[in-house]
Order: sequence, then structure tokens, then C-alpha cells
Amino acid sequence: MRVRLVLLLVLLTYCVAAQNLDIYNGCPMEGEVSQNNSPARIQQLEALNRLKNRYTFPTAADYNNSVTLEAMLANEGKPDRNKFNVNQAATIEGFIVYAAKKGSKETCNCKSTSTYFTDQHIEIALTPDEPKDGKTITVEITPRLRELMRQQGIDWTHGEIQNYVGKKVRISGWLFYDTEHEKDACSYNPEKCGDVPGYNRHTCWEIHPVTGFEDITEEYLHTNARVNTDAGEERLVFSSSPPPVIARTSIAKPLQPMEYLILIMLGGIVGTVGQLLRVIIGLKKAADSGEAPDYKRTTLSLVLAFAVGGVAGVLAAINMTDLETIDKSTLLAFLTAGYAGTDFIEGFISKHKVTPS
Repeated sequence: MRVRLVLLLVLLTYCVAAQNLDIYNGCPMEGEVSQNNSPARIQQLEALNRLKNRYTFPTAADYNNSVTLEAMLANEGKPDRNKFNVNQAATIEGFIVYAAKKGSKETCNCKSTSTYFTDQHIEIALTPDEPKDGKTITVEITPRLRELMRQQGIDWTHGEIQNYVGKKVRISGWLFYDTEHEKDACSYNPEKCGDVPGYNRHTCWEIHPVTGFEDITEEYLHTNARVNTDAGEERLVFSSSPPPVIARTSIAKPLQPMEYLILIMLGGIVGTVGQLLRVIIGLKKAADSGEAPDYKRTTLSLVLAFAVGGVAGVLAAINMTDLETIDKSTLLAFLTAGYAGTDFIEGFISKHKVTPS
């Protein structure tokens, strides 16, 4: 029991550490702000960076369902700093009209120049022909979320996201207000609203970081129909109703950290049970031969079973983090993985016996 407890604690520590991205690529959550700023300014910039670098996924309770792309773009030319809440999340739908090829050197990413470790600036609009820096909302994919998606086999690199320019997407993530762009925003400079050089924000409100990304182009087109014009040409007739909203938890969203931890812990425990079956079979073989097993070797076999079965179960769990529910088939998979870990223990017990005196 003591050995089992130690192994479970080791697994728990490993799982938590695997999801701890507070320091990523050597960069802390507050980033790297110049110390030449005043203490108040440093505090302000570090607070903004912590919001940008969030990597926890919003729960259902975090979402403000009244926030839409239309709502974010509304009230043109009016100050909107208090319009939404940065502690809430939102889901918006719109067309990607711009996706940066590479990120810029920012303090939130400790001024990294490596594209993978920089934010990707994306602009979302109500129509696909809206110009860059026009009536758009900025959303940003951050390095930490990019890495979490990579672990799930999902590509959120700059190059991959560029393939979605012109397509309609559903974006989910944390609301963020970038005070650093107020001087460039239409909301604080109404005379500069529109496609005006030097004023590249319709509003300072963003979705940053993005935690969910879904291509809904086909879904959107299904709500439209092609009709013939008098000239015999075809044109698209757009539906006035928005496309149906499907569940926010799409395949692009990995498990929550706690769910991920529970899955791996469960895999380790059930995998251990699977390997313990090998110990039982080994003991049975020894009993069938009419000879008593070596109890020291049996004890060692139990220890090995905990280690081998636990690791096999954990590895199986890691490969199943995209599942939606845990059912009997999941437990059977963990049990099978543990049992298949190795047959060494089974033979180890049955071959090393001592004849009772």
C-alpha cells in the first residue's frame, strides 16, 4: 500500500507539472517588461501580459453569451473600455480577413523572435471583403495555447492558420482589453474610424488568447442558396439568420487540466490492476505446480506490477485525451494496456519457486 501511494503521488506530481506552463520557453506569465519604466507602469504592463498569457480553458460559467462579433463592433466611435469583462470568455463568428505570417517581438513573450513563440495576430470581420485594419476584431493565438494544441495533435502554427483567410470561423477564448492600442482605436478617435492609415483598431477589445477555433464555412454556406439572376448569372443570397451554433466543446478543445489529470490518474490505477492480473496468474501457475512461491520474489513482482502497469495505463490515457466521456470501453482499454505491459512478471513468479521443506 505504501509503494502504491508513493507511485500515485509521483504520477500526480508529474501530471500537474506537465500542465504547468506558468514559465514557458523561459518566459514567465508577466513576460519581460523594461525596468526603465516607472513602478506603476511596470505593474500595469505585467498585468496585461498575465491576461494575454492565460492558458486555462474557460468553463461554461465563464462565457458571456451576449458577446458576439456584432456586439463587439457596435457603438462605433464611442469609448468602450468598460463594455465587457476581461474575466469572462466569449464565442464569436466571422470571416478571417487577415492572419499574420509571423509574430512581432513583444514583452508578453519576453521579446522572442521565434515565430512559434510569438502571438499570431488575426482579424475577424462580418464580411469576407472587409479590409485589414477596417471594421474588424483582433483575436490572438498565443504560444502556450499553440503548445497545448500541439500536444493534442492540432496545428495552430502561423502557417496553418493562414490557410483559413477568407473562411468563416467560430472563435472562442478570453476577453481582453488592450489599453496599449487606445491611441490607435476608432473607439477613442471617432474622426479616424474606417480604413485610415495609422489607426488600426476598431476597438481595443479582443479575444486573447484564443482557446477554441473551428472552421464553419460549409455550415455557413448551407444557410445560403445560389439563385439565377436575370442575366443568367449565379449569385449568393445570404440568409438573414446566423448559422446554427453547435456545442462550444469541439474537437479543437483539449481536456481541461483537471480532467486531463483525472484521466491520467485513472489510467495509471486501472493499468496497475491489469498488470496485477499477471501476478495472480503467476501465483496460480506456481500453485498448480504444487510448489510454494518465493515470497520475496512475489513482493518484488508486486512492486514491478505497480510500476509497469501504472506507466502503461498512463501512456494509454495520454493517447486518449480527445475522448468526450469515460465509459466501460475506456476502462477496458486501460486494463488491457496494463495487462499487455509485459508478461515478464507472470513468468518471473512461476519460474522462481522454492520447494517446501
